Amino acid sequence: MSYSIVDPILKAWADNHGLHIHTQYQDVEVRSIDMVNPQGKHFQIWIDEPSQAGDTIVHVWDMKKRRQDYIATKSSLKEKLEAAYQQAQKWF
Repeated sequence: MSYSIVDPILKAWADNHGLHIHTQYQDVEVRSIDMVNPQGKHFQIWIDEPSQAGDTIVHVWDMKKRRQDYIATKSSLKEKLEAAYQQAQKWF
């Protein structure tokens, strides 16, 4: 599988929020976004590698205990990314 099917959606969404997408972690292809609030708290949004149809799971966590997962299709990915982002904002 490949992230290429969802990369344009993810990039447009991240650009809209001024966020950087990490694409590699320990020599593995990933799609991960780190956020830090003004108080220094860290949050992460990442997506699982999508199926050929673009189905994936969007995850958000506070790097400690709180975590939320969103099942997404290619057509709902932007909406689920935004839901994860808004959840992180609430945890800020």
